[in-house]
Amino acid sequence: MHESARRKSAAPTAGSSAWVLACSLIFGLAAPHSVMLGQTPAIPEVVTEAKNYNEAVKELLKFQDLTRDLDKKSTLARPEVLRIQTTGNAARNSVPAMKQHLTSAIRQITAAGKWDKVDSLFVAEFAKVNADTAQKERFLEFVKRNGGAKAILQKAAAQVDRLPNEIDQTVRGAQSKMVGLLPGFLVPTVAYASPTVAWSELGCMAVAAAGILGTVAGCIPCGVAAVIGLATGGCV
Repeated sequence: MHESARRKSAAPTAGSSAWVLACSLIFGLAAPHSVMLGQTPAIPEVVTEAKNYNEAVKELLKFQDLTRDLDKKSTLARPEVLRIQTTGNAARNSVPAMKQHLTSAIRQITAAGKWDKVDSLFVAEFAKVNADTAQKERFLEFVKRNGGAKAILQKAAAQVDRLPNEIDQTVRGAQSKMVGLLPGFLVPTVAYASPTVAWSELGCMAVAAAGILGTVAGCIPCGVAAVIGLATGGCV
């Protein structure tokens, strides 16, 4: 995890109620699919894969949200560690689906002859996202700093396989803060990095990719949630 990203996490963030609302919108937890699509998709061929990828990313966001809350504690009770382990397992298990749907989306965009237009289409559609102006600008800066929308999709697809290692490191960090023993676990003898508010660059890429895919697929709430996610994750 990057120290610079940790410092940036002190930047303006969304309140918990706003975060829950955004997540419910992006993943369709509180709204049907017909409500998720707020406009005619710029790339209709990728609508299904964008929805499926965002659904898989949901587990990563749940894990990050939980570790962010528990990071404030110097010690953790056994039930809290169990929650992190359970949520971490779900996030880890979602990685293959993330890679599958993201890779498939890239293939479909390419087959539709729109791959070279992804950057311009994303910028045009992202302008319609109704979110905090300053956070939107920082999101666009993140996209630009990482080579554009196409580059982020490619990087996320190529590197997402590394996420399980980062998730495991965070779980071990939680175990090192535990008070009492879990059945079948020994007292930790190595000090691991504790759960951190700031996401890794890879975690940021994965969430940004969800926002990019959702935006070009006509899912305005996806763009909103990505803007909030990167801000609360300390990415921008």
